[in-house]
Amino acid sequence: MSRPDSSKRGILRLPLELLQDILACLADPRSLVCAIKASRTLYYSFKGNEQHILTVIMANCIGAGVLREAQLTRDCTPPILSTRVTVDPDETPWDETPEEKLQDELWTYLADFDLRGFQEAGNSAPKSWAISDALALGNYHTEVVLPLKDRFIKAASDPASCTMAAKLRGGLEVRPVTRLEEERICRALYRFELFRRFYGCSSRLRWVAEQEGIAVEFFLKFAPWEIAQLGCIHDFLCRQIIPVFNEVARHDVVWGNYRVGFDAKIEHGTIQHLLSLGLEEILAIARLQDSPYEERRQALGPDEERPYGNFLFLWLSLIDINIDARPGNDPGLYTTLYSAPPFHPDPDPGPELIWRLSCPQDGSSLGLYEQHDWISRRWGYVFWDYARLQGLILTGDALTSETWEPRVNPVQIPEPPPSAEEREASYQVRSSIYRRGGRGYWAEGDESRVQWPENTISS
Repeated sequence: MSRPDSSKRGILRLPLELLQDILACLADPRSLVCAIKASRTLYYSFKGNEQHILTVIMANCIGAGVLREAQLTRDCTPPILSTRVTVDPDETPWDETPEEKLQDELWTYLADFDLRGFQEAGNSAPKSWAISDALALGNYHTEVVLPLKDRFIKAASDPASCTMAAKLRGGLEVRPVTRLEEERICRALYRFELFRRFYGCSSRLRWVAEQEGIAVEFFLKFAPWEIAQLGCIHDFLCRQIIPVFNEVARHDVVWGNYRVGFDAKIEHGTIQHLLSLGLEEILAIARLQDSPYEERRQALGPDEERPYGNFLFLWLSLIDINIDARPGNDPGLYTTLYSAPPFHPDPDPGPELIWRLSCPQDGSSLGLYEQHDWISRRWGYVFWDYARLQGLILTGDALTSETWEPRVNPVQIPEPPPSAEEREASYQVRSSIYRRGGRGYWAEGDESRVQWPENTISS
């Protein structure tokens, strides 16, 4: 071990190896950057064992149980994202359509990424970290993934949501969320981000609509309860943005002219499109629930166009895989998925056990995303430890007799959906305002916030 330097003060006098150990104890890459900028000694200590220190700090920041999914997300930069709308025809060979060219690019990328990422199950550390990559991923985890994780826990334990959520809230007050539970939620959030990076462009490519089971290869990488976790995250993310969307759709003049519905559910094409933009955009929209109307309108971008729809995204993929993987439809797929090992081995049996117990006991379905199980997904049934599920929903290794509440719960619906007459009247008024040049916010009996061009008569 190197000797301390008597010319330096404080911890800077410590041997190099100890300084490196201290740096490796920092909580996140941002703290590391601050430290090595503040001291030349710390900088040279860091450079002496850079990759080890960065790898340990990333595990400190993100969690060893989440780091693999986070790294895959960092590495996942396919040539086609949901933001790529147009194709330059000049770049396409005369005998190849733009859709075919993009298909080839995406499938090539998926094959390469699969070899680099998913099949490296035993390798949780990258070959090397660039400090800029570590900073970017650390910031993404801290500023996007962790806030969404906290929102998920709050939503799953909201007493106004359902009976099981109320029971979960009581349990969390006695036994706070564990590290394993938090890591499961974070992994599922990264899993969602991976899916959207691969398949977010689906509605823009005709070939995707023509090929059933386009996402099957993705789902085959996960155990059934991990797919069920993705379903819970999907529903949660939808519920985060639906109130903002419906509020704008109910009042915006342009959207009223295009007859955009203002009672959107999770399967709505625009809700699915907004999901395909990724976790960062979803969080930004979710945070606008109590913001002024203009901020919400700008985030959703009504402008002068009908909102974009993506009917081929995750909701349809989950529905399809749940149907296709039934033994009566595809016995081979059913068997493969049923026996699929987990992408991340979980030391706690809770998620797998509750998934197995909640499946149809006659084996007719894997219960990956049953539409009638929406109330179970509300409280995130496949995310909790075995110890938490005991007393909450389990007696020993069996479901309690009063596990499942009615499928239709009045608590789930804060207000009745608009009637056909209400929708039609709203569309008619806003369309009239639109034709006369008005834009912006309209409410029944209140046109004071409609924006009119100069020299326009508003009535």
